[in-house]
Amino acid sequence: MELISASNVLPGATATVVIRVHNTGAGHKLPTGFPEGREMWVDFRALDGKGKELYRLGRIDDKGRLEEGTPSFKVVMGDDEGKIIDLEVWKATRILHDSRIMPRGYADVRFDFKVPADLTGNLVIKADLCYHPFSQAFVDLLMGKEAPKVTTVVMTSLSAHSAVSTR
Repeated sequence: MELISASNVLPGATATVVIRVHNTGAGHKLPTGFPEGREMWVDFRALDGKGKELYRLGRIDDKGRLEEGTPSFKVVMGDDEGKIIDLEVWKATRILHDSRIMPRGYADVRFDFKVPADLTGNLVIKADLCYHPFSQAFVDLLMGKEAPKVTTVVMTSLSAHSAVSTR
């Protein structure tokens, strides 16, 4: 991962941060393997210079679901009517969307967030590229009440600073 840009980092403004996720070294789309749950995403955080979290997108909730609106890389499967099939994958007949990263390719992900009006100094940017081999819902369906918690794997991390401009 690399920070491509951090723009409009002004007190009270809406900042935009673009992070590039590369697929280097793999001769296949990333993530690869069974499409019925493998997913990568960027868990993004913006903090002030003291470590206080100002913005975050990419959390996993207590039921193992990815936060709404999080950019992710995965295959979305569907049935003959075009309805999303994410649990009973044996009913899937087509791929509706494939956002995996091509070999030697990359994907840019964008985060827009409000900068506090009183922020001075540096904005700290932290991002983790995370991976799940299966969704928690899929594991729960297959294994029931005794299903283990799906482990989130952090594949790589990025940390950077951007000066808060005074215009």
